[in-house]
Amino acid sequence: PSTICVPARATDIRQGSNECSADGTVLINRLLVISLKGRNDRWQSLQEDFSRWGMFPERLDAFGVNSSERQLPQDVFREVVDSPAGRLRPYPERSTCVFMSHVAAWREAANRGGRSWIFEDDARLDPRVANLAERLAELDNIDSAWDMFLTGRPCV
Repeated sequence: PSTICVPARATDIRQGSNECSADGTVLINRLLVISLKGRNDRWQSLQEDFSRWGMFPERLDAFGVNSSERQLPQDVFREVVDSPAGRLRPYPERSTCVFMSHVAAWREAANRGGRSWIFEDDARLDPRVANLAERLAELDNIDSAWDMFLTGRPCV
């Protein structure tokens, strides 16, 4: 598992084990990646990209519509479709699978405690990730009890 630490100077990201050295503070305890079982190409590409930064994510199986993928239980699908939001805006099965994969990842992160950074398998790290440690340290200084932050480009 990856632990991202920042030294007291907050100048670089270091990959570590579950604990950081005495001069580091744990910023992120694990990297979780939502990935379809059948998309090993995406998973391998992401691992290569992340390893360049000394980061080693853990794969979480996404829900999918194909029989070879993790199946979304029909009662969960019906619950989403029949919800007030589902009646206002139709949710195709694929969109519901994506949404519920994220919900499952959030639950996994909450059950494990600590801080998790959740990605989809098509994520790519921008060179500005080198500033991540400083940004997280700033966030901790503003509010050390933060629950969630969004990285990446917004969806439209």
